[in-house]
Amino acid sequence: MPLDMTAAFRQVLDATQEEFAKAEVYNKWQPPDGQHSALLIGFVIGEKDGVAWGRLTGTLLEVGNADHDQREVSIGYYTSKFPISLKQDASALAGRKVESNVEAFEILNKAAEDGVMILYTVNRGISKKGNSYVGTSIDEIVPESAGETGEVAT
Repeated sequence: MPLDMTAAFRQVLDATQEEFAKAEVYNKWQPPDGQHSALLIGFVIGEKDGVAWGRLTGTLLEVGNADHDQREVSIGYYTSKFPISLKQDASALAGRKVESNVEAFEILNKAAEDGVMILYTVNRGISKKGNSYVGTSIDEIVPESAGETGEVAT
């Protein structure tokens, strides 16, 4: 059956085409709950409605597990509106408490640029509203990937 788009419907689609073109498509898949190793490979940032956001991606490093090894995953999605996980993950990468949103975004970006290897934890749960979620958090840097200090320098 052909798709019957009215003129008004097409006008709405056309008006949102620019945002659609900018939208990033990514895989929400995550490995099973528990700790995993990954190589950070990208950090994308943006702004919408006065909220800054960023998404950190990595490649799983799970030799011996053909289903997981070398798969790209989202390590974290961060917003300036809810900065708790942003600051926690940046602090884990910096090896110290990070207090500034700007510095936290810079640390995440530098870690991705440097291709830092991390250990991160995946956990699934049910929110108070009954919705399922997948949470991730960076536990630590694999020391060999960040130089002698095991921290990301900014």
